[in-house]
Amino acid sequence: MLIRISRLYRPTMTPDQLYEATRKWWVLNPDRDPDYAFSIFGGVVKAAYRIDGWEQPPREQRVGRLERRWAFRGVTDGEMERRYVGMDVTEFFPRGAANPVRYVNC
Repeated sequence: MLIRISRLYRPTMTPDQLYEATRKWWVLNPDRDPDYAFSIFGGVVKAAYRIDGWEQPPREQRVGRLERRWAFRGVTDGEMERRYVGMDVTEFFPRGAANPVRYVNC
């Protein structure tokens, strides 16, 4: 799963800040069961995480824009980062595509 974090990304982010910006809160379908989430900025992979599970906001916060949103729980995956960080993935986000989440091979 590719997740564009265009509005949240800052070049000075710590690894923890990048993880938090990538993992939550997205309108998506966890039933598609992706194994990995990739943080994307400017069409380039910035980080790769193995997805270990899913969560929703606390019930009392699930109103308005958070009603149908999800976050993944996971950890940085070193092998996937070695393979994919720095890779251009713009081909998966056609011009004009508004959805920041793309499923690839899942």
